[in-house]
Amino acid sequence: MAYSGPVILVHAQFPSVRPGVPGHSDPSTWVWVPCLEFPVERVNALQISSKPLKWIRYCIGAVTGTQGHLSRRQDVPEPVDYDQPLPPESVPESTALYYHVSAAEKELMFPTDPHLADPPKTNSVHSRAATTTSSIACLTFHQELRERDTYCVANGENELFCDAVHLVPHCKDDDYIKALTTRRCRGREEDIVPTIDDVRNGILLQADFHKMLRRTLAFMPLPNFALDINDVTVLPGAAGPPASSQSQSQMYIIHLFEPLEPFPIANTALRLPPSSSSPPPSPSSSSSLNANPNAHRWPPTALFDATYGAAVLHTFGTPHLHARASAIWDALYYDPHHGGSARSVAAAQVQRRRGRIRRAVARDRMAGTGHGEAGGPALRELAALVPYLGMGLGELAAYLEERARGDVAAEGEEKARVAERVRRWREGVVAAARAERGSDLSGLVGGPG
Repeated sequence: MAYSGPVILVHAQFPSVRPGVPGHSDPSTWVWVPCLEFPVERVNALQISSKPLKWIRYCIGAVTGTQGHLSRRQDVPEPVDYDQPLPPESVPESTALYYHVSAAEKELMFPTDPHLADPPKTNSVHSRAATTTSSIACLTFHQELRERDTYCVANGENELFCDAVHLVPHCKDDDYIKALTTRRCRGREEDIVPTIDDVRNGILLQADFHKMLRRTLAFMPLPNFALDINDVTVLPGAAGPPASSQSQSQMYIIHLFEPLEPFPIANTALRLPPSSSSPPPSPSSSSSLNANPNAHRWPPTALFDATYGAAVLHTFGTPHLHARASAIWDALYYDPHHGGSARSVAAAQVQRRRGRIRRAVARDRMAGTGHGEAGGPALRELAALVPYLGMGLGELAAYLEERARGDVAAEGEEKARVAERVRRWREGVVAAARAERGSDLSGLVGGPG
């Protein structure tokens, strides 16, 4: 949708030197970059907050991974009056705001990856594009999410119609999520998520909502450094009553940035996991996270902030922000020498092979064959790596890139076969459920999505 009228253009300072490199802390290497563009008309239509400047402050903080203040001046960090409304839509002039952070916050800065919302691509350095849906770790992830959440945390939909959703996509892998949560945990080591299939990286979500996550759909934790519960519009919905009647100290509000039509769960709250020591509550009830034995298995705030930042960046981000964040932080997300996951397409190919070996070893152990048996799957995978041992890095990269071109077609065919098997399985489950429950299931089938 095209918007006319005034725009709020938010600038933030970004370094010209990569973290860890001499000169990174030098103020002269930090430059102002136009980061986010908020059309006033769109912000008003979203009706997210009665204090929209506070929400904009949270948005730029979620994108940059810092906590600072908005100012109308580039040279003076004098906070704006956050209680003021946005300029009228009839005013043609746009407004420039500057997000000031302290020197300590600059050291903590770890922006949202501009590629976090990208779909998996086999030949991209930004994803592995490999799925381990049949692996032990991924099956455990699905089972633990079903046990923890019991049904869709957004609208209470039956788990039969839900996906076990990774907040950080599965294609990003273990090193990526560990780097992200380590750099954004703010000293809370318990918030570090070491593996991509950790249950704390997931929620149970209706399949239709899954498709929008990180692009136009996100969940804002409350309270946060910029907003408290009284600043935000929270409507009653399937997840529970409005904020004023909830006793929990932490909430997660559902925001949709590009609604094509009225969206029933927009500005409602997620239903937090039920207590594992009591029967699951009905979808219309709410529960306290603090008194909940499942609290330590719920995603940390850092992951909700990062995925919210991804949706903000996708919807309101400028090309300048994409370019600057990628130029400086791509190496930290994707370069193994800087704590990331893959330096190049060639390295990503090697990483996929290592992952297959680990999964094959796990399958062998579960089957009782042992990975040391002659002819075992893991041993055969390991033997397949022998030809690479004598290659130099350049030769290895060229060879694997050539192999990758041939692998794309084969992987595409395999993905199509897996998708067809999953489709047949889901049809069978729904048919069995209909047969067992009869007309009781008809209300679910006719629900959202």
